[in-house]
Amino acid sequence: MRPSSIPHNWVMVTGAMRSGTTFVGRVLATGHRRAYVHEPFNTQCGLPDLPVRYLVDDSAIGRSYHLDEAIDSITSLQCQLGDGIFKQDVGWRRRGKQLAGGRGQLNLRFARLHPALQSGVIKDPMGALVAPTLHRDHGVAIVVMVRHPVAWHASVAHHGFKLNGAIESFLRQAESSPGLMTSDEMSLATTGDYLERSSVVWNVIYRRLHRELSGQVGAMFVRHEDLSGDPIATFRQIGSAVDLPLTRNAVRRIEKSTSSSNSVEASHDRSHDFQRDSRKLFEHRVTSVRAQDRERLAELCGPVGAHWYDSRSFTDGILNPAKAW
Repeated sequence: MRPSSIPHNWVMVTGAMRSGTTFVGRVLATGHRRAYVHEPFNTQCGLPDLPVRYLVDDSAIGRSYHLDEAIDSITSLQCQLGDGIFKQDVGWRRRGKQLAGGRGQLNLRFARLHPALQSGVIKDPMGALVAPTLHRDHGVAIVVMVRHPVAWHASVAHHGFKLNGAIESFLRQAESSPGLMTSDEMSLATTGDYLERSSVVWNVIYRRLHRELSGQVGAMFVRHEDLSGDPIATFRQIGSAVDLPLTRNAVRRIEKSTSSSNSVEASHDRSHDFQRDSRKLFEHRVTSVRAQDRERLAELCGPVGAHWYDSRSFTDGILNPAKAW
């Protein structure tokens, strides 16, 4: 289907999984003339010919893939996306996706029908390592969501997230992508425990994004903890920076989703529950991690994390003030 209109202002929301990319992407896309593209670089529901998840733009695999053409197909809304049927999709959920398509297909279909789009939002944590190419060569603004290593580890562990896919992808691409992984990280990726492997995933993503995007006009880093602590003000700052001002519907959505009357923990073990007491999330996650594990994460992630967090945040859970936008 040929799109009725094509956005001229594109924003990508990325970062590690479980860092708030879905909520931020949805809020920024709340508006009458905004398209939403769901995880086009996810091998399970995105572009059909992706060679690997967490594609790295300067790896041998990344260089051999037609990345620029793929990005152009996304920003022109002419890409094809997968149905996003996962193993856990059974019964009515599987049947619904078979009949109507997955989230990516549905959102893309709606966007193509819109007669007067102005902006587009790409939400994709698995596209984090191609974000520099979208920014540098295609003029896409980048919002990087950063979550504290301790809180991030606690979240992925709590929800039972498998890290094998990310680890395997990084290892496959590390030899041909300078600086993607250190020798210690390559060792931990293959022999480490869950905590050590989670530190590898966090470090690889945020070291590369900081190196490639820090200080660049049109790219910004947002701490998950700042967004959780003062959602409306932080969203206003993000919206102002990427020319996507908050709509009234977006404000209502934020207030409902982050209210102190909500539970701090996700209901029914859902990995995505957007009605939470956001101001208590950081303390809740950090205090669920043993002191010795926090110290180990400080050792492993402290050097990269120092761009956003000081050492006290690992041991005492006390955050340093947010840096200027």
